[in-house]
Amino acid sequence: MEDKSKPFDPDLLKRMMMGDFDPNANEDWSPSKKSSRSNFSKKNAPLPSIDLHIQVLNPNLKAASAIEIFDYQMEACRGFLRDSKAQGVKKIKVIHGVGSGKLADAVRRIAKEEFGASMVSRHTKKKLRSGETVIVF
Repeated sequence: MEDKSKPFDPDLLKRMMMGDFDPNANEDWSPSKKSSRSNFSKKNAPLPSIDLHIQVLNPNLKAASAIEIFDYQMEACRGFLRDSKAQGVKKIKVIHGVGSGKLADAVRRIAKEEFGASMVSRHTKKKLRSGETVIVF
């Protein structure tokens, strides 16, 4: 019986065990094409995020005034930014929805002015606003 398997590669086994390599992906891997564990993890790991839609934050406030809802969303956003920065998180996502842009603008302003964000990016998909802002500290 002929063994048609590829030779054993300890580096590949290590990558697989550490979660850096998906054997089901059509990845042409060779020792010269090694990628660091951090690069692989960052691409696939979801960003910590908060959804500022009131039905997610506090459904009991659905009937509240627009000002009360906005104030509640801003305090929730500040708390999330404060906690993320205190935990040393470098990149987060705030889901604010598309709407008129007032909430997105407030999120951007708070991130930069109050929390010293180095980058605030309102994501777009196919030139449509997606209702998300990514913040880098």
